[in-house]
Amino acid sequence: DLVITEIMNNPSAVSDSLGEWFEVYNTTAAPIDMMGYTIIAGGSPSSEVISSSVVVPAGGYALFARISDPLLNGGLPTPAYDYVDGWNLGNGSQTVKILDGSSGSVFELSYDNGATFPDPNGMSMNLDPTKLNGTDAAIGTNWCTATSAYGLGDLGTPGAANDVCP
Repeated sequence: DLVITEIMNNPSAVSDSLGEWFEVYNTTAAPIDMMGYTIIAGGSPSSEVISSSVVVPAGGYALFARISDPLLNGGLPTPAYDYVDGWNLGNGSQTVKILDGSSGSVFELSYDNGATFPDPNGMSMNLDPTKLNGTDAAIGTNWCTATSAYGLGDLGTPGAANDVCP
């Protein structure tokens, strides 16, 4: 029902600790509130329970970021949720998971330091918008680097439809 569709794990306009973000897409026809869901990735702490209401609209996106202040985060639009300092997205290989409120797996993505998924600097890796489902999202060749500029000049479409992959 939810898939991660874009990841900025290595921004150039600002440091990783300020500019990392990812977006989640709702594949269903009904809104989904992620309050109580858990996100898991590297860093310490490696997981975080979403502590406030984060409604991902039907067929829409929610942006998750380390810092919500656009003067600090590279000019991101306002995120739906700021995750805790220390929870981070690895610049190389990383598995990112979303668990529901009962700790059931909702989505898992393992990017791979450039072996099949893109491994850009200053550009997000984004899922081709024609592949917005869990099966296709797990395949690295369905991802590419973003081409649209935002904020201070990094490339990505945070919280909006992704760039089409070539």
